[in-house]
Amino acid sequence: MTAGHSWISRRNIKKRNLQEECMQQFQFDPDLNPAEIIRAVLRVMYRHMGKGELGDVKSNLPAGIQEWFPEELGQEK
Repeated sequence: MTAGHSWISRRNIKKRNLQEECMQQFQFDPDLNPAEIIRAVLRVMYRHMGKGELGDVKSNLPAGIQEWFPEELGQEK
């Protein structure tokens, strides 16, 4: 697990928990859409990591979180 983030584990990450953590980190903006921030981060990761590497990351996450990945990765699992 990651220090300070007990909700994170390799097999037990939940979409809702990721959204809640994002909201806590960006409390300054009440109109924030955490899914959009997460998608933006994933797009940056895609540009730097490439399809293969980020595809590996995607395949290890729950389906709900996989929905946020860039369209360039397609819908394959």
